[in-house]
Amino acid sequence: MTTLQKTELDELVGTTILYRGEKYKVENYKQLTTGNIVVYTNRQTLNFLPDEISKFLDEVEILQDTKEHWTPAPTNSKTEVVVQLPQENQPLKNTLLDILKDIKESPTPENLKKAESICNISNTIINIQKTEIQMFKMQQKMNK
Repeated sequence: MTTLQKTELDELVGTTILYRGEKYKVENYKQLTTGNIVVYTNRQTLNFLPDEISKFLDEVEILQDTKEHWTPAPTNSKTEVVVQLPQENQPLKNTLLDILKDIKESPTPENLKKAESICNISNTIINIQKTEIQMFKMQQKMNK
């Protein structure tokens, strides 16, 4: 979720909106660790994928400014944490285990060169994932 989207969602909290022909009062919203954005309303919970939130914000029409009379709904102090490992981790592990097996069974110069190349690529993938994690942590700090 971008900073602009967060700002727009903040402005919707406490207002009555018209979305796809239905009236809703926006009570709250949050972004899950999966990236999905959940908008809580008085009628139902709206769930959006990260690339769908822009369309939602474009389609929403604020009907009246009721924000000054609004009081937030009580929130649950428990936080849901969902950790999803990158999909490329398992094939990467399998490839590294296969090359390790090849080296043990037949430590030829060709296998050693192949193993070195695979390890270099693996290290690059791991460094990219570390950078993604750092970026995610920075975004979380900025959104607080």
